[in-house]
Amino acid sequence: MTLVGDRYQVQLRDGSRVQARDIGAASADRGRWVQWTLRYRPDASGGNAITELTKDGAQVLAANGTPNAYPNDSRAYFKIGIYKWWWKERPSDVSERTIFFGDVVAEVR
Repeated sequence: MTLVGDRYQVQLRDGSRVQARDIGAASADRGRWVQWTLRYRPDASGGNAITELTKDGAQVLAANGTPNAYPNDSRAYFKIGIYKWWWKERPSDVSERTIFFGDVVAEVR
């Protein structure tokens, strides 16, 4: 998930392409807590892939059956954090970065 201007965007990647999907305005969320829940099962073929995202309990993305991992990668994994790739090359008006996350549950099949 990324911020593009004042919009939330999710990118689904399968190694050969990136599908960007707009999931709504971020401006109304400034200064308030937002609860995101991600359900993710990686699968490069898409046959068993699950990518579901909810915001404050309302589903904003359901891309089940859409490839969401690199081809032939049986060890796909999930990373979470704040990533601002221009920190070293461009000036920033952000002096503090904070992220809180709750339970992370792994479902092994």
